[in-house]
Amino acid sequence: MKKILLKALYALGFVSSINFINAQCSLDQVGAVNYSVTSQFSDLAVAPNGLLYSFAYNSGVGKFFLHSIATPSSSWTPVASINASTTVKPVVQVSKTGKVYVVLKDDAAGQVGKVFYESAGTFIQLGASFSGGNKVSDLSIAFNSLGEEYVAYTDVTNGNKSTVKKWDGTSWISVGSGIVSIGSGYYNSLIIDKTDSPVLAFQDLNAGNKISVYSFDGTSWNLSTSVGSSPSNAKLKLGQNGDYYLGYTEDTNNAIVQKYDGLTWNPLGLPVTNLSPNPNTFDLELDPNDLPYFVALNNTSFYAVAFKYTGVPTWSNVIGGNISSITSVNVNVAVDFKGNPYFSYIDQPSNYGINVKTITSPISISSQPVSVSRCNGQSGSFSVGTVGGVPTSYQWQTLGSGTYTNSSAPYTNVTNAVCAFTANTSMDQNQVRCVVNVGCKNIISNTPILTVITPSSNLVPTNPTCFGSCNGMITSTPSGGTGPYSFTWTPGGASTQNLSGACSGTYSLTLQI
Repeated sequence: MKKILLKALYALGFVSSINFINAQCSLDQVGAVNYSVTSQFSDLAVAPNGLLYSFAYNSGVGKFFLHSIATPSSSWTPVASINASTTVKPVVQVSKTGKVYVVLKDDAAGQVGKVFYESAGTFIQLGASFSGGNKVSDLSIAFNSLGEEYVAYTDVTNGNKSTVKKWDGTSWISVGSGIVSIGSGYYNSLIIDKTDSPVLAFQDLNAGNKISVYSFDGTSWNLSTSVGSSPSNAKLKLGQNGDYYLGYTEDTNNAIVQKYDGLTWNPLGLPVTNLSPNPNTFDLELDPNDLPYFVALNNTSFYAVAFKYTGVPTWSNVIGGNISSITSVNVNVAVDFKGNPYFSYIDQPSNYGINVKTITSPISISSQPVSVSRCNGQSGSFSVGTVGGVPTSYQWQTLGSGTYTNSSAPYTNVTNAVCAFTANTSMDQNQVRCVVNVGCKNIISNTPILTVITPSSNLVPTNPTCFGSCNGMITSTPSGGTGPYSFTWTPGGASTQNLSGACSGTYSLTLQI
């Protein structure tokens, strides 16, 4: 039996021992209030272009609906729908190419699992049911670097075992044996790591109800480690540098987030207390700078609350209070490529209406860093400007091997608004960005490119006509970079592109852009 602690939802007013940290941010409604009602279950995802998607089951009409919204001030737009019913939270996920996928349990078809993708306003099912005729729960989906689809689920018919399958272009095939857990497994959360290997976290009843993390080595599933104590709502995320982030709630009303560096799990700060351990009341996401956010319900009034990690040992309530104002269920969080977090919840007393909120800082980037070209050995800088307040910190980062890391030498002043450097050829085509921390969120700058140029010139001499004459010439053809060029001839100091009236001797040209 699935080990969970269900507590009644009732409003008593908010009482908590959490120390709220007032951040310089405001809470903004995304689209209309309760834009979709009788929505028992929902999920949230952001596309690479920043388009926000909400996918929900509407029990009033027995359909799943996908909506999208471009900006917080615009309206939610219906995209596509599916005729089906469910008692399990569905999943929406967007691939790196912007393709929108949904995963659901279809009660009307025998409680089997199905994957659909959206195309031109229509949902197209990806093959047959990935569970065959077996009943499913606890769904997850992930994509490898080729965009290939993997699903994880609890196979209810087969002893509630956690199972992973892959779409091979024709059918759903088992990954390894397909079965990951030895006994029952719940709260499945699937990622594809930096080596393109599937990794699955789940509540493992065979491991004393801890969360077990298994990785697939191409042949079999191997246990990495087990953590937690009577957890629920397991969420596994992949950091930019390949680290794993695992978040969950426990029956002790704590929310815990841990980071795995390949060897050990290390808690991020202290547990956040007085949170609901009920299913679907916790979600975790990372921003582009691997800043973790989570959304949960408090365990008294069951209002939605959101936190970000601010460093040992602190988790900070992002707005110093609640996200929702009445009893809520089914929370989700998503973060766009600019670092903007979005939190969704379903208001139970308001006919199960879906609401989405975001946090907006009065601080914004007023001037973005721009691409620069510098000659080898020449100094330069990138700068970012902000308005509306005083940022908490700056951190310049450089993209390498697909991962942004904090910039280091030969970059200097990397924690200031202006990052300086002396160009060398190893820095050519570096992509850089600035992460501006404003207390409740990170603002990510544009990504300019540093081009390092080594200009050169082809020199063609014309010798003097006779000894002692000074009618020689040297013609130069510069290359590397874009002119105008400046020329300095030695000896003599002439500044023309071609040197004329040259006597017999040795000459050198200094070329600059």
